[in-house]
Amino acid sequence: MRPDPILNLFLLVLIGTCFHSQAQQLHETVINPFYSKIVISERPVKEFELKTIYPTSSLRINIDRNIKEPFKLVYEGSNEKMDTIQFLANANPCDAENSEFASGLIQLNRPASRLNLVAPQESLNFVLHLIHAPLPETGITGQKSFKKKSGCDKPQMISYKIWRDGLPDPKPPREVTEVEHLVVHHSAGSNTDTNYLNTVRNIYLLHTQTNGWDDIGYNFLIAPDGTIFNGRDPQGVGDEDDILGAHFCGKNSNTMGVCILGDYTNVAPDSRALRSLQYLLAWKLKKDSLDGNGTYTHPKSGGNLLPVICGHRDGCSTSCPGNSFYPLLSEVKKETIRIADSCGLVIADLKPQNLSLVKIYPNPTSGYIQVSGSASKSFKRFQVLSCTGITVFESDFMYGNNFNLFLPDGLYIYKINPGTKSETIGKLIINKN
Repeated sequence: MRPDPILNLFLLVLIGTCFHSQAQQLHETVINPFYSKIVISERPVKEFELKTIYPTSSLRINIDRNIKEPFKLVYEGSNEKMDTIQFLANANPCDAENSEFASGLIQLNRPASRLNLVAPQESLNFVLHLIHAPLPETGITGQKSFKKKSGCDKPQMISYKIWRDGLPDPKPPREVTEVEHLVVHHSAGSNTDTNYLNTVRNIYLLHTQTNGWDDIGYNFLIAPDGTIFNGRDPQGVGDEDDILGAHFCGKNSNTMGVCILGDYTNVAPDSRALRSLQYLLAWKLKKDSLDGNGTYTHPKSGGNLLPVICGHRDGCSTSCPGNSFYPLLSEVKKETIRIADSCGLVIADLKPQNLSLVKIYPNPTSGYIQVSGSASKSFKRFQVLSCTGITVFESDFMYGNNFNLFLPDGLYIYKINPGTKSETIGKLIINKN
């Protein structure tokens, strides 16, 4: 078929309208084939035109002030169609570096070499970070080939060797950490993208090229359809769930980071993603004999109490994992503990704390216990858990209280003032014989 000159003329007029002569032309600083950037400094214009050397697959804007109006991005893909995205740059995403305010990672529907950016006002200082992730040859976008063998096994997932194909390798070395906290994030990215493997590739380049990190920050990532991706490459040092990450505001020791792809500020995650999250966390609880209801000091040297299963905002100044997701974490925790319990979790490494403040006796006991200690007047709540982490008794606590526990014989965990700095944890044995 011969080209239609009238159609070609129409397309040229359309593109010329979107990229008109009043826009200031920009020139990128190419760092490498995967990343380039542009620094805009006090230019008395609002509209900028850019033709990139490598096709842009995603971008982020870092800015020096809080802007409540959105940026507007118009871009031309390989099929000469125009797409428009509006986005804010008035927050500090969990993985943004070197700026007080930044947008989330803006992923384009298709790689584009020509972009038109309209700022909300003139004379802004901002940095435009451009990610150039080549399209992956691997066509994996869903979970069909990654069903769990068993609810108690490690969930099947897409290896970093697959999703990282064709991208730069992460930098050594690797460090193993003793995980006590399972931290849940959201990526604050697109809720409409369905090429999840490509999304992970773009996040990887953002973390390694824009932020300059050694590897992707998370230990695991979960797509809306439930597909789980390996995150950090352990490089033979240890298990991937025990590798020190970069996801918790510089306090990454003793944590494992799990990121749900998408923005859950105003919408809740897909139930498939939550289900995969619960099985992944339950596997980790059982693997490391962790108390899903537990709390430990974080950082260990002088930090605050942080739950074993927690959201990013529980320990950092951020809204992550989103206002519509965070309230669901209590149900996620409850179901995670139930799954781990059904798989035979035994909390073998309970770490007693504050036992000098209060004592429970007799211990072992037939069920009747008394509480004593000079600090016991300050305690408000008494809780007993099974050795698998399930709460089996809970009551308000008042000074002088005694309790009669009608529980089967066995080993239990007791907590006084659970979840506070004065929390007391210990083991309790019930033996009626």
